[in-house]
Parts: sequence; structure tokens; C-alpha cells
Amino acid sequence: MVNKPNVDVQFFKGSISDIDILLRGERTNEPVSAGLRTQDELVPGETGVLVALGESPEDPLRPLALVCHDQDIQGLCGRYAHIRTDFSPLTAWCHLLNLAFHRELEGMMREPRFRGTDAAWCGLVVAETLLLTRRPLASIRISACLASATFAVARTMALWENSTIESIQDRFNFANKLCRGTGSVAKHEVRTSQVRTSFVPMWKCLASLNGGSKDFSWDELHPLVMALNALHRARICREPNEAERFARPLMDTVPEAKSFGRLAEMTPEVRLKLFDELVEEFARTDPRLQTRRNGLALATGYLATVAAGGSPSLSLVGHWADRFPELTGWAYLVGGIGEGVTWTSGFDGLGRLVARELHRPLRLDEPPTCDFGLDEAIVLVDNHLKDPLVHLKIKQTKVLSVSIFPGVNISIPVVDTAATNATGEESSEQTRIAETREQTQAENNVMKTLAETLWPHLRMLVVDETTDRFAPKRRRKSGSQSKAKNETKGAGLLSLPTDRR
Repeated sequence: MVNKPNVDVQFFKGSISDIDILLRGERTNEPVSAGLRTQDELVPGETGVLVALGESPEDPLRPLALVCHDQDIQGLCGRYAHIRTDFSPLTAWCHLLNLAFHRELEGMMREPRFRGTDAAWCGLVVAETLLLTRRPLASIRISACLASATFAVARTMALWENSTIESIQDRFNFANKLCRGTGSVAKHEVRTSQVRTSFVPMWKCLASLNGGSKDFSWDELHPLVMALNALHRARICREPNEAERFARPLMDTVPEAKSFGRLAEMTPEVRLKLFDELVEEFARTDPRLQTRRNGLALATGYLATVAAGGSPSLSLVGHWADRFPELTGWAYLVGGIGEGVTWTSGFDGLGRLVARELHRPLRLDEPPTCDFGLDEAIVLVDNHLKDPLVHLKIKQTKVLSVSIFPGVNISIPVVDTAATNATGEESSEQTRIAETREQTQAENNVMKTLAETLWPHLRMLVVDETTDRFAPKRRRKSGSQSKAKNETKGAGLLSLPTDRR
């Protein structure tokens, strides 16, 4: 196998006319630096272009990324959508970075950093997908997992540590509404909101583990983070008293956790009884007591992973999934704490596929793998058109891949508007033709039935009228031969009799 050589890059900056030349692969002025960035900050209205040099001087430059101020993104994307449509959408083939993300780059490749929480994130992604799709694991596809808010949060926090959970949620929700329309999103809004709201404390705990982001009031979730840290260390070191280590930081807010020190001595029946007691206590707790409720949910989730003689019994929390989705979330999260192997067939094979996408590095020297970026979609989506996404030149029919942050691609299930319209028009025409045929056939059947019903009565009238019309002429005939002839022909004959005298 031939290793891919390092790509030589140069950084240019200039006005719109300079950018046009660079996007065509031609050289304009001299580069400001032979590397990822320049020491001089871009001024508003100025755009930077990171390009890859060809193997020979005759080869065209290959644009890799555009860098500009936030306020310049709209004008940049809009210009190429209307004036240079051959380059639009830009984010389908070239990375688009604002100054904040450009400053955080340390090289052409950026690796996600999970600090040992990747397996827990995978479990939480699967849990959200299960709760929202309400399907068995065997029928869930990876695209459904990549459409979850948990995946967006996990991927973004691992790539860009300065991001906040609130900003990730905002962009995730906006991308879905922009691409799917408010109607399709609102259809399951209540259930979706319930699940994702209950998952916020879990996102914050995982993001803060091992020195990560603390995008929340530390006192609110401090006991939970300490409990998860203790559980992580106990499992890494294979300590036999992991339950006691896990429960110790929760004692003040969840006194019921004191019994966890005796879990190893309990029979499965006693553990199941303890599980039921924790669920009942969770249901009785005032929702305003967030710290206690989260602690109870975490303790219940942990117990579900060890209830059946030390083996996971996730079906326990599945029974409460509709009423208390947070129990499922915490159980799947806790099951991944301290797990370093993410390439097994856990969760019916979904676990390793989710882990693969979470660990995928961001490479600026390779084209984006999304259909388009959210920042460009905001500019190009036109809700006044029959197909609002037409300017984005989508070539997918069922699922879109949208970049909400550099390197963070989420899946958004959509309906192909053009195909739907064409199919709808064709179906409507076929329906009209079928309806016309059915109506004609029905009318014919009615007439036929009416004729068959009336014919016996009409036949009597026709026979009587014909007989009466020719009766005088028959009476003028004489002789036995004429009489016999008339009797033979019958009363209904329409031809005149012949006189053979």
C-alpha cells in the first residue's frame, strides 16, 4: 500500500475577485503564508483560502477551505449561488470556517478527544435512538443514530471543546427545521422534547468528565460526575467493590444508595425489589429537586446494569421508557463507563458503527463528506419555492448529511420534494383516469340493469302494439290456407302477409 504523501498547502487572502481566481484553481497574488494560517488577522470583507499545491507547477491549485468572518458568510455563499452557480453550494466540496474554528486548528487533521467516555457516548446515542424510534435494535439503522441530538453533542464536544451544549442544540434543531419544515418536526415534538430534555444532564456529565467542559452550574451535577468518575476508575482497575465506590458520592442526595455496598451479597430477587423501590421514589420526587431526581435516575440506571446476577438487565428500564426516558438513558450511559473496547458487536452491531463515526477525524485535505453546511443552507433555502432546497442541489432522496459545525455531520431524514411532486402528479392523473373509467362502467351497468328490468314490460307493449296494427288486414283474409299461414308465423311477425289467391 502506498502511503498518501503530505499535502503542501498555502494560505491566500484577498477580495472577492481574488477568491474567484483561486476557486478556479489559478494563482493570483502571492500567498501570505506557506501553511495553515497567517499571523495577520483577516479584516471584515476579506476572505482567506487554504489551497493544496499540485504535484507539478502546471497542476491547478485545489481549494481546501474558505475562512471568513461570521458576518461575511451570508454574502459569500449568496454571491456564488447567484453569480457563480458552478461553485455553489461551496460547502459540498470545500470546508467553510469562521475565525474561531480556524484559530483552534493545530494541523490539517483534527482528532476527536473523548478522554475515555466514547463507549458511554455510544450507549447514550443508541438509547436516544431507541426511545425516539420505538423500534427493536435489530431494525434500527446507523442513519437514525446519526440523526440523534446526542450524536451531535458528543461529536461536537469531542472536536471543539469550547462549544456549548446550548449552541449545539440550537444549531441541531435549526438544521432539522430548515431541512424538514416545521410541520414534520412538530409531529413528534412532544415526545422528542421530553426525551432530549431528560438527556441534557447526561450530556453535561459526560462532557465534564476528566477535566472536560463545565457548561453548567458545577454544584448541580457535581455528585453525579464524581460518582461516574469513581465508577470509571473502579472498572479500569477491576475493583470488586465498584458499587460502593460508585454510590459514595451520591449518599448526601440519594441516601437510598447506601444499600449499594451490599449489592454483591444480594440475590437477584432482592436487587429487583431495590430497583422497584428506587423507581417508586423517583416517581414521587418533586421535579423541581433536580439534583435528587438526577441522582435517583443515575442510581436506578446503574442498578439495571447489574441487577441480574451482575449482568445487564436493560429490559428493566425499557418497561419505564415512555414515562421515564431518563432511566433508559442513564442505564445505557453507565453501561459504557470504563469500557475501552468499542469495536465489538454491542447493541446488535450499532455500537461500533456509532463509535466509528464519533472517532472519524476532521481532515482539511479531503473534501467534506456532507451534502452542505448549515451556514450556507441558511442563505440558500427559500421557503417561498415549491422545493425550498432546490438551490442546494441535493442528490439524496431520503437522508441528508448536514454539517452543523466543521466535521460534525448529522443525518436529517427528508422527502425528495421534486420526486414527490412528480410522483404525485403522475398518481393524480392515473387516479383521474381510473375514476373516469369506473364512473363510465358504473353508468353502463346502471343502464344495463335498468334495461333488463324494464324489458319484460316493454316487450308486452311492443307485442300488443304490433298485433293491433296488423289485425285488420289479417281479418280481411279468407280461406283455410291463409289462416294456417298466419298461425304458423305467429302474432309478433312484422312483415305483411302475402295474398296467394
